[in-house]
Amino acid sequence: MDGESSRLISLECLKRITNNFSDEQVIGIGGFGTVYKGELPDGQVVAVKKKEESALEVAEMQFKKEGDVLAMLTHKNIVRLIGVCAEAGQVIGQLNGKDMVDMPTWLLCFEYMPNGNLYEYLSDASSRLDWDRRYKLIKGICCGLHYLHNLEPPVIHMDLKPQNILLDYTMEPKITDFGLCRLLTEGKTHTITANNTGTMGYMAREYINSRIISKESDIFSLGVIILEIVTGCRQYPSDTGLYSSKYMDFIVEVRIATTLRYTDPFITE
Repeated sequence: MDGESSRLISLECLKRITNNFSDEQVIGIGGFGTVYKGELPDGQVVAVKKKEESALEVAEMQFKKEGDVLAMLTHKNIVRLIGVCAEAGQVIGQLNGKDMVDMPTWLLCFEYMPNGNLYEYLSDASSRLDWDRRYKLIKGICCGLHYLHNLEPPVIHMDLKPQNILLDYTMEPKITDFGLCRLLTEGKTHTITANNTGTMGYMAREYINSRIISKESDIFSLGVIILEIVTGCRQYPSDTGLYSSKYMDFIVEVRIATTLRYTDPFITE
């Protein structure tokens, strides 16, 4: 995978452009990190993702994985990694004659997406999209996923959902958040994981039941997103208390009923 080379950016620089990571610069908050808006010295507006200091070690591994994977990717429907900050931990004291070092600093710097994410357009009734725009959104997401799945090795995103699809100045969709992604080893069509991670409502049956990871895992998520774009609403049962096969049966029932009786009334021929 040959991606555009990302550059190293100092912590001092990122502190300066985000006003020392001030609340006023926050544009997004995730499970393991906060995203800040800033402007590099060359005038480029960027989004800076900073890992929470309280995040667990597994979160740090996912953070580093996201940077490693994005550094290899180049596609108009994949968010572009501008640079990374990876500074060693500082000595904060001594214990029994040995230096105590705090956690290393990991930050990722992305291209800035001014139109937010797809989730905001599905949940806000005032954010209406005509058929042409919806078609272009679906096409862009499909193109990005097709690119990931046809790399060597293939990249399985594992958390494809509207919140992880950003929109640029022209409303071009870009897939982001690769912290949970998996790379299939040469010749394999699937792998099995020990733990289920992802977002309920977008997780495939075989992944919930048997923890099988494959390209089809992402295709299931894509299908859910397409339904949401067409209907113009979010109706996945994210907090039903149901799991495994019962949960998936409920998902299918809700999707069929929704598709048959409802499409966004804003859509016109």
